[in-house]
Amino acid sequence: MEKIQLQNDTVESDKIIIESINNNDIKAFEHLFKTYHASLCSYCYNKVRDKDVAKEIVQDVFVNIFKNRKSWTPKNSIKAYLFKAIRNRLINYYKHPSRNKKSELSVEELESKEEMSPLEIFSKKEFREAYVKAVEKLPEKCREILILVKDNGFSYKEVSEIQSISVKTVESQMRLAFQKLRKNLGRFH
Repeated sequence: MEKIQLQNDTVESDKIIIESINNNDIKAFEHLFKTYHASLCSYCYNKVRDKDVAKEIVQDVFVNIFKNRKSWTPKNSIKAYLFKAIRNRLINYYKHPSRNKKSELSVEELESKEEMSPLEIFSKKEFREAYVKAVEKLPEKCREILILVKDNGFSYKEVSEIQSISVKTVESQMRLAFQKLRKNLGRFH
């Protein structure tokens, strides 16, 4: 019962935000930006491994919404709409031949390393590297779904909307991802 109420609250909240943005309410747009910017950048960074490119892609989505604010009407939840828009921009990005991939440590990772012993850093780094490699070995669709669920906190239903697939497909892809990760990361267990 509580989950239904939360979903209804989200739907109502989304309707209010969309309506406010349609009516040129800049504060509503700022709220939208502040609410989703960080998680969109994180999702995008997981795909392109370039913070500047990730920020640029996310910024492009928000600029597009702002330009079309008077007629902006997402069909699903705002969250699903935004992540689907990022996904579409990523598809376009990967079609472009001159993409630059690089890997950077996040501020949080750098700060947390200062508080850990060298052995802990090595163990964590070794596991993280093995995890990243194991995730990269997953089939593309499986990898995308895992990242949406585990890294970005989406429900299976939300992922099904973003990816335009059934909830059952999300479930089977997650099962496959966990099986493959367990197999590839067994030595850490």
